[in-house]
Amino acid sequence: ATLGTSISNVQIDNLPLISRDTYALLSLTPGVQNNANSNSLGFIEYHVYINGSTDDFTGQVSYYLDGGLNMTGLRNSGNASPNPDATSQYDVQTNNFSAQLGRYAAAVVSIVTKSGTNQWHGSAFEYYRSRNFNATTHNVTTGKTPYVQHRFGATFGGPIRRNKDFFFGSYGGYRYRTATQYTSP
Repeated sequence: ATLGTSISNVQIDNLPLISRDTYALLSLTPGVQNNANSNSLGFIEYHVYINGSTDDFTGQVSYYLDGGLNMTGLRNSGNASPNPDATSQYDVQTNNFSAQLGRYAAAVVSIVTKSGTNQWHGSAFEYYRSRNFNATTHNVTTGKTPYVQHRFGATFGGPIRRNKDFFFGSYGGYRYRTATQYTSP
């Protein structure tokens, strides 16, 4: 009798995820007040407030990936999550979770990745956005600033030895270029 949310592979594939971050699915869980990430120390930290919990930059949520702990040792926040195309199941338990999972009081987030099968399977994706899709600023004659955002990746899996050994791999890339405009004081 635990409280929480399970999100299946079909839902993960069909829901729009900004910046392709599977931790954005936390917002679908009842009781989540805030789900934000920051990059203050050179790596992404996830700060989540669930059911009135406090964060205080020390973390109150346990993150697991394929049954193993997936957290930073410095701030007790979640490490980067796998590519959404490589995620098989996403589970969030916010109350009455098992004592073996309960490192912290607020919730347990568990991600299970896909695995290989006897059939060859895979996917590819690409999202490309350039300044041609950006609007110009009103009453500015300088034109559009340079801007390129490119996300791409693929997954691939299959058998090594039929009915015995399997493999599955995933790759995701991100390229971002923009111009910095300096103004004189």
